[in-house]
Amino acid sequence: MKYFKTHFVVCQRISGIIESSFFFSFTIKSEVNDMSFGNNLRTLIEERNMTQKELAQQMNIAPSTIGSYVQNTREPDFATLKLLAGYFDVSIDYLLDYSSGETENHQEDEMLRIFRSLTEEQKNICIEQCRVFVCMNHKKKTKKRKLSS
Repeated sequence: MKYFKTHFVVCQRISGIIESSFFFSFTIKSEVNDMSFGNNLRTLIEERNMTQKELAQQMNIAPSTIGSYVQNTREPDFATLKLLAGYFDVSIDYLLDYSSGETENHQEDEMLRIFRSLTEEQKNICIEQCRVFVCMNHKKKTKKRKLSS
């Protein structure tokens, strides 16, 4: 599993004028080639700043069972999958890292899952930030083309 640090500057625009901005950074785990039920469950637990033991207590499941799931040494039965999906408000497909073909890869599934969990204001900020990335990528491509000409 690879980790990398990313930084964002988020600006709030009102009538085209930047009214306020704030800076934040966080560590992203790159698990593109290492996804499984256990890794997805670990991600969901970490996102909620909870421990495996806390999840086990809330779900009435033995802590060792949750640990086995996270370590990919055991898989849940159908009933437990349904409980976990309901608890974390995700699909069973997400938990099992199954793609129905609606998205191209796990990263897109993850982006959709995260985006859908945001408030409307957070969605707008996310879209605005993504537009900044698109603009930056366009500038890089344009600059690269000019240098190669």
